[in-house]
Amino acid sequence: MFKNLFGKRSDDDLLGYADDEDAPPPSNLSSADQIIVQAMKVRARGFSDFNKRKISTIISKLRDLDQEIFQMLPALVHLNVEGLPGFIPEKERSHGGIADYQINQDLLRLLQRNFSNAKLTPQNIRIPQGKERVILSLASMGSLATIAQTPKSDFDIWVCVHKREFTPQALEALS
Repeated sequence: MFKNLFGKRSDDDLLGYADDEDAPPPSNLSSADQIIVQAMKVRARGFSDFNKRKISTIISKLRDLDQEIFQMLPALVHLNVEGLPGFIPEKERSHGGIADYQINQDLLRLLQRNFSNAKLTPQNIRIPQGKERVILSLASMGSLATIAQTPKSDFDIWVCVHKREFTPQALEALS
């Protein structure tokens, strides 16, 4: 429902929220629901803007290699391509990546530059049919983008899933 309400601004839009907060909600809703949808759009836009500022802050505080790693990390979790870290045979992989995540051309070039042996073709960066995208989100935790971040800090990333949708073996493979 949210994707239909908020839309996508562009392929580079990380969170997929609409630009125009003043666009009317769907007309098949009651007036009370339309007010709620409009308020949700405003809050979603604020959430999106906050996350974009946070990501910009994180990137600005990291060294070059760390910037690249931070930018590639979601793609490395999302993709299962031979030659990339974390590759496992497709028959052993239980999920199809991160929900609503798309790889733009800049990120694809970054991956190709850093993993030249990876088979990063347009076909390989698409999730196979029948594979559900069960990773709901990635969340950065800890010192990242705070005053405590140093060049020696690591990245603490949570992979958010519905645990009940994974077998113990699939959870182990994800880790």
